[in-house]
Amino acid sequence: MNNRTSPAKKKARVTEEESASRDVTMSSAHSAEEPATLYDPCTSASLALYKSNHSASIRDISAYWSELAKSKLDWYAPFPTGVTGSFVDGSVSWFAGGKLNVCFNAVDRYCLPPYNRGDETAIIWEGDEPDAIKRISYRDLQLSVCRIANALKASGVQKGDVVTLYMPMVPELCMTMLACARIGAVHSVIFAGMFFILARTIYFVHKIPLLSF
Repeated sequence: MNNRTSPAKKKARVTEEESASRDVTMSSAHSAEEPATLYDPCTSASLALYKSNHSASIRDISAYWSELAKSKLDWYAPFPTGVTGSFVDGSVSWFAGGKLNVCFNAVDRYCLPPYNRGDETAIIWEGDEPDAIKRISYRDLQLSVCRIANALKASGVQKGDVVTLYMPMVPELCMTMLACARIGAVHSVIFAGMFFILARTIYFVHKIPLLSF
């Protein structure tokens, strides 16, 4: 029987110079992996500004949200009052009497002065494969949305209709949703991963037009 114990493993001795060199190398590698800044932040992270805005929103709810709605959105029929009714009985109404078009605010106005951002990227779509990437400008998005909107109208879709979209996660889904908003049609999305029987039920039972691409 061998009673000799195995010799203890010797600990690696790292000099101060080697440790410093390793830290510099790791720091350089970490810096190289950090992504470059894509864009400058357009909002403030100031806690004081947040508290100021929060106080203003509580002090006068209607005035606060009316100012934001007027400064951030384009209205073709202005609203007289930001909020009416009561939160107690659930009769709250926001921007009653005002009219706007969601598609215009999301797409069209960025192709016009003073924005003039038609050539800038509006949508970045990434598919399942690493190289399946599409960048769609505001101008191209506007053109596609207009074409789809005209196709919907040619198919009989009118303002107030409900359109069910049975589509995969492709840029055309977003375009079709915007097209519905453009003509005033309500859209309901059923993603293509769901059973087709559900889409058929919506069409045949509830008589809602179904668009599949």
